[in-house]
Amino acid sequence: DLVRSRGLGDVYKRQVQGYWYDGPKGIMGFDPKLRKDDFTGFFNAAEGWGNISQTRKNNKQVNCVEVKFGRLYLDKLQVNLPAGTGINNLKASLNNQDIAVSAANTNGYTEISLNGLQMRLGDKLQITFE
Repeated sequence: DLVRSRGLGDVYKRQVQGYWYDGPKGIMGFDPKLRKDDFTGFFNAAEGWGNISQTRKNNKQVNCVEVKFGRLYLDKLQVNLPAGTGINNLKASLNNQDIAVSAANTNGYTEISLNGLQMRLGDKLQITFE
């Protein structure tokens, strides 16, 4: 599933779970192909790995990234929102502490700017759209 390589693990895409990652740019995205309303999957990055998840219910979507090993540089997170879910009421937290982010619709995805977030073992990022 390696798309192109600028170094081991730099650009990686898993077709089954709709996951992509560009290490040098710090961009991760996921758009689950199965179980979009209740999805949990695995991510593999240049310097770490962990879990990604997505839940959808009543025009609310929650996306999470949790580092289980190593570390993860994350500047942007790209997700797909269902119709009726907007980006105006967006909340983000790292380990249950609010963080400042912004979002824009880009190339068919909603892109959350995370300002060069450095995640470490045990960190959990949660993005909530309502």
